[in-house]
Parts: sequence; C-alpha cells; structure tokens
Amino acid sequence: MIVALLDFIRSRDAQNSLKLAAFVLLWAGLIATNSQRYGIFSLPTWVARSYAAASIMHLTLLTGSLGRAIEKCRSLSQEGVSSCS
Repeated sequence: MIVALLDFIRSRDAQNSLKLAAFVLLWAGLIATNSQRYGIFSLPTWVARSYAAASIMHLTLLTGSLGRAIEKCRSLSQEGVSSCS
C-alpha cells in the first residue's frame, strides 16, 4: 500500500489512482473484518463479509489499472516511442 501511495504522489494519473483505491479498499476491508472478528468493535455480522467484497473490488480496480497501463503503452508505441514504463 505504501508503494501505491508513493506512486500516486509521484504521478497522479488514472493508473496510479486506481491502484491506490484498490489497496485502500483491500486494507479497509481487512481492518473491518479483523476488528469485528477480534471483538474490538461491536460491528454487525455482515462486516465479516467486507473482506471478500473488498477483495473483489481490489481485483476489479487492479484490472482497470492494468488496462490503463496497456492503453498508455499502445498510444506511446503509435507515436514511435520504443519503451514504455
């Protein structure tokens, strides 16, 4: 998550925004699930499923981030740039 945050600070584009959102959602789901399971917070039982939902959203956002990276590389290759980062 720290790497995603640093990438977002360095370059605020759609790809890094999607990666940061994906990792924030995953960590939020993990923290909510563990808090409920360990009895730290008195949360409803549906919170236990928040980690699974966050994992699905994490996968979806990372797929979107990969799509943006591929689109960026394709547009750079059409412009004649040989390398893409």
